Amino acid sequence: MAEPLLQLEELTVHYPLRRGFLRRVVGAVRAVDGVSLELRRGETLGIVGETGCGKTTLGRAALRLVEPTSGRVRFDGTDLGAIGAAELRALRPRLQMIFQDPGASLNPRMTVGRAIAEPLEEHTGWPPARQAARVAELMEAVGLDRDLMGHYPAELSGGERQRVSIARALALEPALIVCDEPVAALDVSIRAQILALLEDLQARLGLSYLFISHDLGAVRHLADRVAVMYLGRIVELGPVDAAPAHPYTAALAASAPDPEDWRHPAPAEAPLSGDLPSPAAPPAGCAFASRCPEVMAACRVHAPALRAIAAGHRAACHLHDPEMRA
Repeated sequence: MAEPLLQLEELTVHYPLRRGFLRRVVGAVRAVDGVSLELRRGETLGIVGETGCGKTTLGRAALRLVEPTSGRVRFDGTDLGAIGAAELRALRPRLQMIFQDPGASLNPRMTVGRAIAEPLEEHTGWPPARQAARVAELMEAVGLDRDLMGHYPAELSGGERQRVSIARALALEPALIVCDEPVAALDVSIRAQILALLEDLQARLGLSYLFISHDLGAVRHLADRVAVMYLGRIVELGPVDAAPAHPYTAALAASAPDPEDWRHPAPAEAPLSGDLPSPAAPPAGCAFASRCPEVMAACRVHAPALRAIAAGHRAACHLHDPEMRA
């Protein structure tokens, strides 16, 4: 089997917690806490979980936009933590990101044409005419009228701004795109268009996506596999159409609306009680124990390992450990 395009090995990102007048370090916020993942070429891996679970930090660390505290990120066989700034810059064209809010990620003083051309100016020695031709090609690829080239972001709709962000991410022909909540800020009707666009571009260009979202409907539509995060860790990893094997995954699925059944919307309250524990002071044992409807005594003492429960499907839950259930 070919080597995965992206490999995360025990990736950890801790932010120092400072207090007092002298701002002494008194602890750490465990945003990402020992995550291991693989992304295959041409695959979409969904990353889901509640706000604050570490999804965005994981995506940024995968591109080395955030420096990991420990662990390793390998892209196409290269250890990103072991190379210098010049080597990393040379790899940047193959590693791109689409941000959640296109209004914030686009420079309001740059026209659409300038925004899309900016990566070309930074990473190629192309003359202006070739850059302009590439910008026009990219605008056509993402369904934007070329007449918008001289417009500013404020003159565009939310969907058009996100298409500009996608065009800019595609400018240097990347192999991997981290999509950080790319449809969260858009209207429902526009979301479907952007998801269809991402799907079409992947089929045509062979892209790999790390698709970060809290929208389970979007993940079901686009992803091949899904990783469920809770308090900085992966609690379940498997095919997107597999039945939930972790109580947290089951709760997320139960709280999501079914787009095929509009007459019966999701329950007004999520089927979980309590709040997400603090990532600065995670509880002993299983981090989900305080909210789990199937908690056992062992859950409050022993942290469950991510174990195989079926081919290509793993879950970190003592319900799948015969020794703990005995």
